[in-house]
Amino acid sequence: MPLATQMKKNLSGANTDRSFSPAIWADCPTLAIKSGMVPGIIFEDDFENLPTFVAGAASVTGKYAHYGDTGVIVGGALAQYGICQVSGNDDDNDEGTLHAYGAPFIIDTTKGKLWFETRMKIESVANDGVSFFNGLAAGATSGSIADAEALVDDTGAVKTDETFLGFRTLSADGDQIELVCQKESLTLTDMDVSAMVADTYIKLGFTYDPSKTDAFDIYVNNIELAEHITSTQVALTAFPDEIAMSWLLATKVGTATENIVSVDWIKIVQLG
Repeated sequence: MPLATQMKKNLSGANTDRSFSPAIWADCPTLAIKSGMVPGIIFEDDFENLPTFVAGAASVTGKYAHYGDTGVIVGGALAQYGICQVSGNDDDNDEGTLHAYGAPFIIDTTKGKLWFETRMKIESVANDGVSFFNGLAAGATSGSIADAEALVDDTGAVKTDETFLGFRTLSADGDQIELVCQKESLTLTDMDVSAMVADTYIKLGFTYDPSKTDAFDIYVNNIELAEHITSTQVALTAFPDEIAMSWLLATKVGTATENIVSVDWIKIVQLG
């Protein structure tokens, strides 16, 4: 049995700590990619040096495009290990968005394996509180969905003419995390993934491997779920393939009460 397979089998217990999930990353050649020995793309951020973006405006700073309604603060929180935080969202429909600039990741049968994981929490999981999307979306450019309305209204629904692949909650069911796969106006799935606990970190991840029949695996707190997206489903028109994407965090509140969203880290790697 290959070492990577042994590691995945031996380290598959649930955990919510700050480490990356071995069940996802055991076979990812991160160091080899960084050293140039294996071709690939890495996007990761622990947010130790994330600035605070200007509230009430769209902006581009460093590697991020940003949008925040008046009073909504998106930026680094004062914490030992670094946190990306959306706060000050205390009016109905208040929005805070952070979108990695560029579009380095493409899911397609001709592309290499992709790994994705993030660790996050929200202050309250009450209905009509805060909705979020945390995942891949069509790449950030000037005038892109990072500017406003990635979540179209306080229901938490994603914009209907853009591409999204990742995790979300909706206002009507604040403690239910879903996986949403949408290619422009077509939606493949919005399957339930996990319940969310208030003010408690959860790790959410997926892998895409075009060589497998179950091409798209989903993970919560280092546990692989029984549900998969198959290679047949990936080939459907509604799956967000052949679209250049980057990381997006989008949030919107459903009532006039602040509900802080915190992301501890994000890591995305793709071969090729």
